Amino acid sequence: MAGVVRGGTTGAGRLMKRAGAIVLMLGAACAAWAPLSGCELFGVLGTAYEENADHLVKAQNDGLRGKTYAVVVVSDRGIEADFPGVTAEITARINDRLADPANAVGATGHIESKALLKYLFNHPEASTKPGGKLAEDLGVDRIIRVDLYEFRINDPGNQYVWEGAAAATVGLVERESITPDEYAFRSTQRVTFPDKSGITQSDISGQVVMSALVKRITDRVAWLFYDHQEPIRITY
Repeated sequence: MAGVVRGGTTGAGRLMKRAGAIVLMLGAACAAWAPLSGCELFGVLGTAYEENADHLVKAQNDGLRGKTYAVVVVSDRGIEADFPGVTAEITARINDRLADPANAVGATGHIESKALLKYLFNHPEASTKPGGKLAEDLGVDRIIRVDLYEFRINDPGNQYVWEGAAAATVGLVERESITPDEYAFRSTQRVTFPDKSGITQSDISGQVVMSALVKRITDRVAWLFYDHQEPIRITY
C-alpha cells in the first residue's frame, strides 16, 4: 500500500504578478495610444484589461475537503502506445496540483506522486478494481478516477496539420458511501490545441502540442475540485 502523506491543503494563491503585468501593459498602452480621444482610449484599455483579467470560478465538487485521496488515471493501450508515459504524466500533474497548498483543496492527506505511480505500475490490476476496494487498498477516503478516452495531436490521416484533443471522464469515489463502487460525482472534460486552425509542423513541434494538451486536461480535471481563477476569455 502506498503511504498517505498527511497535511492540509489550505491557503490561497496570489495574483500579484498577473495584476502587475496588467498594470504595466495598460501603462504602455496609454503611452502608445496617446493620440486617441478619451472615450476611444477607455474602450481600448477596457478591452485589453478584459482579455487579460481573471475571474473566480467555484469548485464543482468539494468532496476532498477533510479527506485523504489518490488520483488514478487510466487510458487505453492505443493512447499509451502512441504517447508512452502520458498516462503517468497526467496522473502526477493532477495529483501534484491538488496537493499544492495554494489551491486550498482542503484535503487532509494524499499519496505522493512517486509512491502512487510505483504502486500503479506494480499493480496493473488496480485500474480494473471497484472504486471502493481500490480506495481501501490504497488507504484513502477518496479516489479520483480519470478515464482518458481521447488523446491525439492531429486528425487521423493528416499528420501535417496539428488538431490536438484530449478528453476524459472524471469520477469521484467515496469510500465510506453505502455505494462505494459508484461515482458520487462525475464530469466529462475535453480540451483542444492549437486554438487556431492550419498550424503545421513548420510552425510548432508535436511535443509542444502534446505538452499543451497535458496542461489543459490537467487544469480542467483539477479545477473541478477547488475554487480557482480563470482568464475571462480562456480558450479551452
